Amino acid sequence: MKSSNPWRLSNLGLQAKLAVLVGLGAAGLAMFALVAWAAVTTLQVGGPLYGRVVAMKDLVADILPPPAYIVEADLVVHRMVLASDASAIDSGSRELARLRGEFEARHAHWQAALEGSELRQAMLEQAREPAQRYFASAEGDLLTALRRGEAERARDLLRGTLAQQFQAHRQAVERTVALANQATQQIEADAVTVERRAWTWLAGVGVLAGLLLVSLGWSVARSLVPPLQQLVARAEAIADGDLTGTELAVCGRDEIAKLVAATNRMQVGIANIVTEVKLGAQQIDLGAAGVSNATMSLASGAAEQSSHLRGVAQEIESIARAQSESSSHSAAARGLAERTNDRTQRDHFHRQFDGFFQFLPQ
Repeated sequence: MKSSNPWRLSNLGLQAKLAVLVGLGAAGLAMFALVAWAAVTTLQVGGPLYGRVVAMKDLVADILPPPAYIVEADLVVHRMVLASDASAIDSGSRELARLRGEFEARHAHWQAALEGSELRQAMLEQAREPAQRYFASAEGDLLTALRRGEAERARDLLRGTLAQQFQAHRQAVERTVALANQATQQIEADAVTVERRAWTWLAGVGVLAGLLLVSLGWSVARSLVPPLQQLVARAEAIADGDLTGTELAVCGRDEIAKLVAATNRMQVGIANIVTEVKLGAQQIDLGAAGVSNATMSLASGAAEQSSHLRGVAQEIESIARAQSESSSHSAAARGLAERTNDRTQRDHFHRQFDGFFQFLPQ
């Protein structure tokens, strides 16, 4: 039983169904654009999540001393100079070796990560070289003086050579930080530019995809609906018995074109079958007329034969009567013949007897 709801999908025409399909595709595309915009806005450089990540990294940088900046190593050196016992000096020596290892590891990392630029030169050359000299002086001359108990010489090294090397390293670090901040600002500006360009492309691609979707839907509708409407009209005409329609135009080689061609062949085939049926019916009518005529002729012949048979019967009756009469006449004739025969024989005897007497002598 068909539903009476006109908005039911099965009750919609093909063109309406294609319009619904295109509309759903456009709505899905718009929803995708909205979700993409929300995601990019949240994850973009300068966005909320980015700000939280930067804040956490700044918090860690504020709490922990950076391994590429030898400020912690300078603090260990000052504690070693102020210490009076050998255990503190040995502990400071081990701590200094650990810090130097971390310093070299971080520089090895940035050696591979930083590209050739002013920032790379400031970080890997201008800040690294005085730091390496600092570690060399601290682990060499300073530890030797402390282990020998030459406290005054150790303080002179701390205020002289080590202080100069630390100051050179600090200036290079400050310059590296300034360059890194400039690079960060440039990267953020580039990210904003890329983001705007991406949004422009996304909007353009979205509009283009929407237009292509609508255009494709319209093109598909135009290529499907009119031929199907013609096929429906032709099928209804054939169902009503009209086989005089002209052949439908076959456009393309898709399934609709094949269906149109098959409908044309079906109409021609049905017309041929109807023509053959009509010819057969005419031949049957002619045969029936011949049979009717033959039947009538047979009936007429039978009537004539019946009349003839009645005549023959009458003739036979006449013959029978004639035979009966002939029998009586035959009996009379036989009697007459016998009498005639007797008479003839007597006459013949008398003639013979008379002739005999003629030959006798007188």
